[in-house]
Amino acid sequence: MNVHHPGVELVAVSTDGGKKWTKHAAPGSRTYTFPYSDAEDPMPRWVEPVAWDAAGHLYYLWTDPAALWLARSTDRGATWTTWKLAEGGDLRYFPYMTARGKGELAATWFSGRGDNLRLHMARIHATDPAATTRVIEAPTIQPDTWEWQVKPGQPRKRDTAGEYVPIIFMKDGRLAVVTTIQDLPNRGGFAFRTLQEAR
Repeated sequence: MNVHHPGVELVAVSTDGGKKWTKHAAPGSRTYTFPYSDAEDPMPRWVEPVAWDAAGHLYYLWTDPAALWLARSTDRGATWTTWKLAEGGDLRYFPYMTARGKGELAATWFSGRGDNLRLHMARIHATDPAATTRVIEAPTIQPDTWEWQVKPGQPRKRDTAGEYVPIIFMKDGRLAVVTTIQDLPNRGGFAFRTLQEAR
């Protein structure tokens, strides 16, 4: 059963090692419909990613039924500048993000479901506070993951096999992701991929 707890969509920041926390509203808006079954889930969501860059800026990445969004705060979450990074096409969900340097971000997210399921991987440049962000997306991949609880005689269906795909910056500047292999009972494990996206 899905349970909605109002008032917990927030960003909490501590500057003293966790002794005290300052809470701020998360950027953007979210709509929830309860109750619903997994098959009816209108917007798959668990935890939306936040990341600090080396300049002390806080970033927040999220999706809604219409678009992929990025927000940046230069005052520890009190106020936000927001950009729409992508819109249209299949539903986007389960975003993941990491940061380094000043405004250098890397992100992953899923789009579509079933045979249309795709993993997106991108480098995001948010280095100029006055300018729009620049998104450089690598070619999408179709995850080698399938629902593992399929009854005999039912067709297989592609699945995310979890909620998020981690992405990291390599020392040589490339990006890398780890994806799940879930094709039971025959195959299981993980795949490590480096991305050769445009710069």
